[in-house]
Amino acid sequence: MTDPFRQMSPGIGNVGSYQVSGYPFVTGSTLDSGNFAGGSNAQGRIVFPQVVKSFTLINTSTSSVSLRLHYNTIENNNVIGGHHYITITGSMTAVTMNMKCKEIFVSLNGGSAGNGTFEIFADLTGISPNDMPLLTGSGLTI
Repeated sequence: MTDPFRQMSPGIGNVGSYQVSGYPFVTGSTLDSGNFAGGSNAQGRIVFPQVVKSFTLINTSTSSVSLRLHYNTIENNNVIGGHHYITITGSMTAVTMNMKCKEIFVSLNGGSAGNGTFEIFADLTGISPNDMPLLTGSGLTI
């Protein structure tokens, strides 16, 4: 018989971990196209301190710079070749993703000239990133 007084702990399958308000996390960065051949391989990896329940990525670049949001590194040739990314075009354009993850990647779109800048706001859960599996498979790396 299950103990009715047992306190649940945060975890990937714990619904309450996603129902409560998240802890705030804010960061940003610049992708310098001058440090990469052709500017198309500039990439940033954002590792969250806890699993997120949602995040918002804001393209703060000039209007001519497009960013790509993806869940695996572009060194995995299938990410770009398989179009496993979302393009964020135009200054101050934002995308909000309501999904659990422990890291994301942001890269310059291949045709963009100049540096890409972005800001991220995330809702952190109380779930350890060690509990989150790697995101791979159909639509991500294949």
